Amino acid sequence: MAKTAIQETVDRLYSQGRLAEAMQILSEAIAKQESSSLWNDWGVVQIALAERAFRRALELEPANDATAANLAVLLYSEGRSAEAIPLLQQALAHAEGVPRTHIAAILAQCESAIRPSPASSATPG
Repeated sequence: MAKTAIQETVDRLYSQGRLAEAMQILSEAIAKQESSSLWNDWGVVQIALAERAFRRALELEPANDATAANLAVLLYSEGRSAEAIPLLQQALAHAEGVPRTHIAAILAQCESAIRPSPASSATPG
């Protein structure tokens, strides 16, 4: 399926890091005529905006464990386990109850994802 002029503009803005402008264009396009592809693009830009927001929140308050956990979950969901690990470790240090259980489980999955498998580390004989 060919991209529309709107999607090409949004792609260009997204690649330039101009997320607010991309979001504005998508929101206006969706208001005029909804489509699955426009909503998909809207979601992608939202994820990028969320990452930017979490990173800014951590710049303002580096010890915000809830923000560290949220950013880590986002990174993990994108397959960026190595980036998520230090944030999860930070969040785990003060988490309690159910959140602690969830953070520990995601941390274990991230560590597993970046650890080489035994077969790949074996030396051929």
